[in-house]
Amino acid sequence: MLEEFIEWAKSVTKDQMPDLLKTEITIGNESDNRGARLDIDTSSAIARITCWQSGDYEAEILDFESGLQTYAQRGQLRDGVAIPVVFLPFLTSLLVNSKK
Repeated sequence: MLEEFIEWAKSVTKDQMPDLLKTEITIGNESDNRGARLDIDTSSAIARITCWQSGDYEAEILDFESGLQTYAQRGQLRDGVAIPVVFLPFLTSLLVNSKK
């Protein structure tokens, strides 16, 4: 699942993020449960999705000004459930909040 997440994160950063967003993908070192994260910055929020080889993930959005968490999602990626569908609520929330 981790490799699928990394490929999705690359496509999001390359093709789907508006120019006003800064994105960065960080891939962890080899381990028993290797992880990767996608960091996204807007003018009003910072956001991160972290995914591990096990399929577990965490996604959160923090309001830049207040530091308060405005979105949180945790779960496990599963075969047969498309990654874009899993993270659509996250991306929608981020894009809506970045226009404020």
